[in-house]
Amino acid sequence: MKQWNVYNYSKQKARGLRRRCSTFSRYIYEHTESLITIGGSHLGLNFHKFFGDTSKVPNSVRKFFVQTIINRVQHLISLKTEAEKEYRVICVFTLPELDNTLIITPYPKSI
Repeated sequence: MKQWNVYNYSKQKARGLRRRCSTFSRYIYEHTESLITIGGSHLGLNFHKFFGDTSKVPNSVRKFFVQTIINRVQHLISLKTEAEKEYRVICVFTLPELDNTLIITPYPKSI
């Protein structure tokens, strides 16, 4: 896997990263609870919305963002019942900025 190289040679640190991470975690846990039952829906996540200036955010926070989304997609896949077996859960990332990250549950072909 290729290393993300987002370094702007700035010595300033991003403030409040723990609070921002917990806010993001709370947001994604609340919004992915019933996403699979709706069908044909999507959840758009913007990295800038939660973490602001991306040039000062360390790579560990970016990894946390991506891993949290992957974990929630895995959770949604595990929640599918027999009736929702044909639903697909798709996760889309745009690297390296992580803007317009999507979790999509399209309609199945049988509907």
